[in-house]
Amino acid sequence: MNKLTLVLPLLTMAVGCAASTYPLRATNSLLTTTRAGHTKVLPTTGASTKGTAVLKQQGHCSWYGRQFHGRRTSNGERFDQHELTAAHRTLPFGTQIEVTDLDTGRKVRVRINDRGPYARGRVLDISRAAAAELDILNKGVAKVELRVIEPGTSDWSGQGYALQVASFSSRAEAEGFVAGLNDKQKAAAVHYIKPPDPTAKAYRVRFGPLACEQTAKRVAEKLRLAGLESSVIQEQFVSQSVVADAK
Repeated sequence: MNKLTLVLPLLTMAVGCAASTYPLRATNSLLTTTRAGHTKVLPTTGASTKGTAVLKQQGHCSWYGRQFHGRRTSNGERFDQHELTAAHRTLPFGTQIEVTDLDTGRKVRVRINDRGPYARGRVLDISRAAAAELDILNKGVAKVELRVIEPGTSDWSGQGYALQVASFSSRAEAEGFVAGLNDKQKAAAVHYIKPPDPTAKAYRVRFGPLACEQTAKRVAEKLRLAGLESSVIQEQFVSQSVVADAK
């Protein structure tokens, strides 16, 4: 299983939206936490500690093909229904993800080059070629798990946000909490367990990356309606050049 290294040393705070970001390597000196409309600034240390995080999301996936073939995608490319690509609402362009059909176990690796899906209740739109690999061309929609396996070569720097929903003293407790999330909570956004670092000794369950505060608040509301309270965390994420491949 590919694991992604998270580092959180120094951070400068900024306001507003940033480019799509991804928490491979993060640096911060301040975290802004918002809960129920109140904002609190938390100081952190400047030390650096490495950890690993596996980013996942579960939900329904659909596909798009001929009607969009040749049109511009959100990253400026021409959509090619014969390539293994996908549209996701928040992951940075160029991110490689593994998509697993939870009913059949079939898998396909795709690259994020578009935004969407726009249909309610879906977390991913894949190309026709990817849908053929999963054998879902006829049924059209499948329940899937997506897992980030490789960062892109661009769009990996700048201010970003995450939502913290829980904190535990052990990884086992954090993993048990994640396993107990309901379908709506798992579909709200990509989630991961952030290991201890100089800012905290706990294993923190977070949803992200989220490119700006407005997006973070929208996802926080989705989680609230699904029965999960969250805190908005502002961080600066810097791309990691090497991703460890470990099981």
